[in-house]
Amino acid sequence: MRPEKGDFRYKLILWIFIVSALLGLAGAIYSLRNLSSARFMFYFSAAWTAFYAFMAYYWTDEERYSRFEYIMTPILFGVLEVFLLFLGVGGFTVLVPKIAAGENPGENLLALIIAEASIGSFAFFNYNIYLEEPIKELFKKKQGDPEDR
Repeated sequence: MRPEKGDFRYKLILWIFIVSALLGLAGAIYSLRNLSSARFMFYFSAAWTAFYAFMAYYWTDEERYSRFEYIMTPILFGVLEVFLLFLGVGGFTVLVPKIAAGENPGENLLALIIAEASIGSFAFFNYNIYLEEPIKELFKKKQGDPEDR
């Protein structure tokens, strides 16, 4: 829940966004002096600035904020879901050859079970809490249910 506009928390978060955008801009300007060796720093700082400027812009208006939240929640949690799936597949592809080769099979098997169970359950709950409804709504609109007419 977003705090009220006159509240200290609202102003603090807005100032954090603004100061973060300014720090990113300062980093981008500083890395311009030596762009050939600091190209990554420039792009990172520019992306940092754009992100926090974007956040400050959407934080200041209630209508923009609710639209931003409606659109970005499934996107951000979808990216998290894909990252979790990559972690699960990566852990599987790293640990199974070690187990098959006989490198500490008990420890690696235990690590594989714990990693897959924790990553899988986190991905499952992430999907059920944040992604299931927006995905159902998206497919419902694409199929053109008679209820929508």
